[in-house]
Order: sequence, then C-alpha cells, then structure tokens
Amino acid sequence: MGVGQLPSEMDGESRPGCAFGSFFVTEVSPKMLRKTPRWLVDTDDPPLGAKQALHAANNLVTRMEQLAGEWSNDWSRHLRGLVLTPAADEKWYWCVEYEWYPQRGGLAGQAPTLFVIVLMDGTVVQPKKVEGPPPPGT
Repeated sequence: MGVGQLPSEMDGESRPGCAFGSFFVTEVSPKMLRKTPRWLVDTDDPPLGAKQALHAANNLVTRMEQLAGEWSNDWSRHLRGLVLTPAADEKWYWCVEYEWYPQRGGLAGQAPTLFVIVLMDGTVVQPKKVEGPPPPGT
C-alpha cells in the first residue's frame, strides 16, 4: 500500500462533533475525492494551500455560528488543528478542527468540537446535523 492509501479511508471517512447545541458528522466520500486533483508528496505544495483551506473553513463556521444565534454569544471559537490528511489514490484533503470555550466561567466536560473538511479543489464539506442520539466518538 503506497502513501495516501490508508485502509481506514478507502471507503471514506467521517468525523463526529458536537457544537451549537447539536451533533454533527462531517463525511468525505470516495466520490467527492474523485473530483479533486491529486497531490504527489514529492512535489512542492498541495493543490490548495493551508491559508486558502483555513479561510474557506472559517467562512463556513462563521455562518454556522450566526445561525446558532444565542449559543454563539456565550462561546469563543479556537482553532485546534489544520491537518493535511491523506486518502486513497494520492488524494488529500484538509481537516480543520475547531473547539469552543465558554466566554465566562469554566467548562465542565469536553469542549464543543467541530470538524470541517476542505477538499483540494476548494470545496468545503458541510457538516451534517445528526438527529437523535449522538454519533459515536462525540
């Protein structure tokens, strides 16, 4: 198995999260990845740079915060990570992880977390709201 061909990502990948008082899953499928450019690790830079990926993810999360209304008034967003993530067939994507912390007082339990995936063609994968019980791992 070569670089960029991880078994856990052959059938796609999902990232569970909890933010804005709701549960979310962000999924990237092989079909989504097929439409994106390849990146060979021995070349200089990926097709989409970190700055562009972060800007696109920030725009989406800002809109989600605005839709969350009152919830966002009590929480402060923090970037936890921006990771260049390998998938199958020399396809890669950016995984951006955000956490929120209370603006006042302390935090009891795990911080609200959301993952945003940005594909190498600049497509931002919208986290899907999950109804019912929380997804595993949240």
